[in-house]
Amino acid sequence: MRRPAGVTILAVLNYLVGAYLFVGSMFGLLALWLGPFAVVFWGVNALFFGLGYGLWKLRDWARWTQIVLSMIIAVGCLLLTIHMLRDDLDFDSVILFFFCFTALDVVIILYLLRPQVKQAFGTSSHSGGGPEVQKASEP
Repeated sequence: MRRPAGVTILAVLNYLVGAYLFVGSMFGLLALWLGPFAVVFWGVNALFFGLGYGLWKLRDWARWTQIVLSMIIAVGCLLLTIHMLRDDLDFDSVILFFFCFTALDVVIILYLLRPQVKQAFGTSSHSGGGPEVQKASEP
């Protein structure tokens, strides 16, 4: 089965995030801010490159990793938006930014759970979880 266009877009976006993190760290700008957390930073960088590769190759582990990562980001952005609104901070553009990221991640999750996309990753769209058992026909 061909790779769906949405999966291609997600793979390219993951590559771009990985490239952005790599270039930023190469210039040392982000590494200076992170200090001892540089190892975690490089791990996140590798995660995005690996995720881009897995999505490009239609690996089901990459689909599930993207779903979980999108859930984490969506909840985090939603909590930040609520916090900013509750504390009456006057950062309308930042609040809009976090709200848009929350909405985008929800769309990504719903897209990756569509039956057609599951099939592209070689995952069955039925919820049985195991092989179908056929009954023997009686003569």
